[in-house]
Amino acid sequence: MLFRSGDLETSQLDKQSQQSLDEYVRTRGGNLVVIAGSESMPHRFVRQPLMGLLPVESARLAISSKGAKLALTSAGKAHPAMAIAGSPPESERAWREQFRSLPIYFLSDYSRPKPTAEALIAVQTRDVAFSLETGEDGTPAHSLLTWHRVGAGRVAYLASPATYRFRFRHGD
Repeated sequence: MLFRSGDLETSQLDKQSQQSLDEYVRTRGGNLVVIAGSESMPHRFVRQPLMGLLPVESARLAISSKGAKLALTSAGKAHPAMAIAGSPPESERAWREQFRSLPIYFLSDYSRPKPTAEALIAVQTRDVAFSLETGEDGTPAHSLLTWHRVGAGRVAYLASPATYRFRFRHGD
């Protein structure tokens, strides 16, 4: 069966399997990573158990042909998962350098962090001066990397299947 990077069809993850995943995360303390795809994930799972696990909701962001900028959020700068260098300032510098040369051209319509979620990498279109649009609670309007706790477990979500582009220093 052929499917695009990051995509998973509802036929490959039926409702019974989604309910098992929900139980695994909520009750047994499992961790789940979901990567959006351009054809199916997660928009074809609307009104199914998987959607209740995700730390994001629908909010379309039009991305120009120049792509979208990325930036670590305040939470991202402090989160251990984002530590890629010897110190927090070095990690922040490395991410900033990577983001400068890494526009994102596809972002799922599911990119708005839920109130229960923590956005680690924010998204902004390149057509405007870079400033993070934030809600009343300081959460960015759109996020590439978002996570939250669900019951006893955690769910992380990437709103684009472009993770292969995060190879630092061009492929090492």
